[in-house]
Amino acid sequence: MSVTSDVADLAAKFQQATAELTIPDVSRAKLREQLANAASPLGISVYVGTIANVGQNSGGGNQVQFDDQATNTGYVSTWPQWAFGLAEAALLAGKEVLLVANGTPFGSNLLNVLILA
Repeated sequence: MSVTSDVADLAAKFQQATAELTIPDVSRAKLREQLANAASPLGISVYVGTIANVGQNSGGGNQVQFDDQATNTGYVSTWPQWAFGLAEAALLAGKEVLLVANGTPFGSNLLNVLILA
């Protein structure tokens, strides 16, 4: 099975696990906790943080720096186009993002990107 199909399979499983999720306390911490609880059995990680910068590298890749507030760690990588557009919008609006990833929050691991209000 290819890496792309593995990621697609995990994304589908996470979407199924959260298709009708009730979150009794909608605070930022509880939202992350509820999604992390749904993701944990699948071996998926959930992160909340900010986008520090977006741009393109010389090879034409979409580079993003995501800063994880919980660990005070920045992650710089090339993000797929579908996620890059959301990162750019979040940066320009000054919004936090919630990332669902297959491991660390690098672009190749991303399953979901949500811009938080």
